[in-house]
Amino acid sequence: MQSDPQQIQGTPSLAASTAVPPPSLQPLTQQMRNYLAQQDYINALRVANDVEILLLTNKLCPGDGNPQLLLAVQLLLHLILDDLANARLLWRRIPNELKDVSILEGRQLSKAWDVGKSLWAREIPAAHVAIRDVRWTPELVPLVDALRGASRGMLPSRAGGTILMTMRMMGDNGDVNDEIEGGRKYGRTVGKSVWAESQR
Repeated sequence: MQSDPQQIQGTPSLAASTAVPPPSLQPLTQQMRNYLAQQDYINALRVANDVEILLLTNKLCPGDGNPQLLLAVQLLLHLILDDLANARLLWRRIPNELKDVSILEGRQLSKAWDVGKSLWAREIPAAHVAIRDVRWTPELVPLVDALRGASRGMLPSRAGGTILMTMRMMGDNGDVNDEIEGGRKYGRTVGKSVWAESQR
C-alpha cells in the first residue's frame, strides 16, 4: 500500500534530525586565554591556529566570542613572535566580510594588520605609532603591550623569525641561546629581547 504523500510531507528527514551541531570554540578559547594569562605565546598561538580552522569552516555557537577579535588575537601573536610571514598569510586568509571597518571589531583587526604591515617593512617607529594611535579593546591591550616590547628587538629579516617560530612550533624547546645559534645557522642574528619576551 502506498503512503499518502500528505502524511509524510512535514516529516523531518533522517539527515535533518541527526545533523551534528557545529563544535563549540569555548574549550579552545578558554585554553588560549589560560596560555595568554601565563604569557605563553607559543602555546597560545598553537591553540589560536586551531581556533582559526574551526572559525572559518563552521558557524559559531552562542558564546563562542567575536570572530574578528579571535583573529586579531591570532594575528597579534604572530607579530609578537616575529612570525611576519605567517601573519601576512593569515591576513590574506581572513574573509573580506570580517575585515569590515564599519564595526569596532573589524577596525581592531584591520589596525592590528596596519601594525603588521609596518613591521613587515621593518618600519619600527611607524609600527609604534600605529600601536599608540588605536584605542584597543581590553582583550587586546595585553597583547599590544607585549608587541610593543617585542618589536624593540626586531631585526631587519623576515625569514629568520618564521624559521625560528617553526622550530618552536615543532617542539624544539631549546633555550634562547640555542635559538640565537639556530638563527645564525639560517643567516640571521636574532635579538634576545624578542625571544625573552615570548618566554615570560
